[in-house]
Amino acid sequence: MRKVLPAALLQGERRGRGLRRRSAEDGRGAGLHVRRFAAGVAALAIGMSFAVPASADDLDDQRDRVAQGLTAAQQKLDADTKSLANASAALKSSQTELATARTQLADTQRQLAQAEADDKTAARRLAQAQNDLEAAKAAVAEGERQVAAQRLEVGNVVRTQYQQRSNMVGIGMVVTGTDTGDISNRVQWSQMMMAVTQTELEKLEETQAKLVAAQQRQAKIEEQMAAERTAAAANLTNRQKLAAQAVQQEQTVALLVQQNSSAELTASQQLEASQNHAKALTAEQQDVEARILDRMRRQQEEDARRAETERLNREAREKTDAAQERANQAQSQRGGTDVPAAAPQGSGGSAQGTSASSGSPFIKPVAGPVTSRYGMRLHPVLKVWKLHDGTDYGAACNTPLRAAADGVVTERYYNAGYGNRLMIDHGRLDGRYLTTGYNHATHYTVRVGERVKQGDVVGYVGTTGYSTGCHLHLMVWSNGKVTNPQTVGF
Repeated sequence: MRKVLPAALLQGERRGRGLRRRSAEDGRGAGLHVRRFAAGVAALAIGMSFAVPASADDLDDQRDRVAQGLTAAQQKLDADTKSLANASAALKSSQTELATARTQLADTQRQLAQAEADDKTAARRLAQAQNDLEAAKAAVAEGERQVAAQRLEVGNVVRTQYQQRSNMVGIGMVVTGTDTGDISNRVQWSQMMMAVTQTELEKLEETQAKLVAAQQRQAKIEEQMAAERTAAAANLTNRQKLAAQAVQQEQTVALLVQQNSSAELTASQQLEASQNHAKALTAEQQDVEARILDRMRRQQEEDARRAETERLNREAREKTDAAQERANQAQSQRGGTDVPAAAPQGSGGSAQGTSASSGSPFIKPVAGPVTSRYGMRLHPVLKVWKLHDGTDYGAACNTPLRAAADGVVTERYYNAGYGNRLMIDHGRLDGRYLTTGYNHATHYTVRVGERVKQGDVVGYVGTTGYSTGCHLHLMVWSNGKVTNPQTVGF
């Protein structure tokens, strides 16, 4: 509302004081001066009550100048919001992948460590088998040598026995006499020689058996060594595969850690941006409250001036009536004609307010259901826990918005969060200074300073600003502070 120049009010007060000082003068002249002063004050009061802000066009021009930039900023904020959601999803996904990759890497490293341990064990077994093989080979060689030596010994015995036996037979046949005792001796000697031969043969068999056992042990050790070498080769291949797999998984983990850090940074930056935007909305809200409080103060000052004006008018009327009465009495005493008394004048002020009613002073501004009430909630766009500072009414785009009560349009502009905004001051209703705010509209049909009646169409439902669909976000300020619309009857 436009302020009235203090000089004008000061001039009116001085005129009133001068009038009071001259009240003892001629009644007719005093009445004339009072009537002129009352008319001037009444005109001044009328001027004050219909004064409109000079900022209406300025606000529209400002909105028009920044609309394009704000639209671009809104698009960027929307993109940033989507980026925040994507970053959060990427962060969660990368954390899951990182945990899985680390588990796989740990399992691979465990398998690799086991393979390396198995490889060392196999190497020890192979070395022992190699030692056993060398011993077995030495035993086989010794057995072959002993067998060869025993065979030679058996051959010598047999040859000796054969030669001796052959000689004895020849001698016995040549010698003339052969008695029974000689024959017995020869038989015993022959049996002894056969026993010696049998013993040597048994030694040979035993030595050959040892040789066969040594050969079998050698073959078994060689077979075991072949199996150990095959297992060691397979284990080496597996170990090399696990080592390569571990390197690849380590690289994957490192990449996921980098991606995870990047996702965390992006999410952090987006969260900071959203928090900063929330702070900006809070600052906007505080600024709006400050402006409403300033209008309240000016309204209170205007009410005080109006009350002072009415008091002065009342005093002026009383003095006019008194002067007129004195003039009538003087005329009557001079024997003149009666002068009719001046008709009582009505109040020069203009009463404002709403008619008394048993219900709410407000009507529902749009036809549509309540979709979200006042209170703390998770913001559907910003994804942060914050106060929902109004009541949302679901309605199709371009549904008419109506003034909730009589009042004066005090603000109309664009905000990145609230979109197109309109505020109507309703003055004092039910003992409180109330203001309603209409947000997210496609556009408004009234201008700053325009007086509206309850039910007048002031705009149309839209989805401008931070909005997920067409709706009205209705706000209420009580004595300059944002409040739950339900507390005032919505």
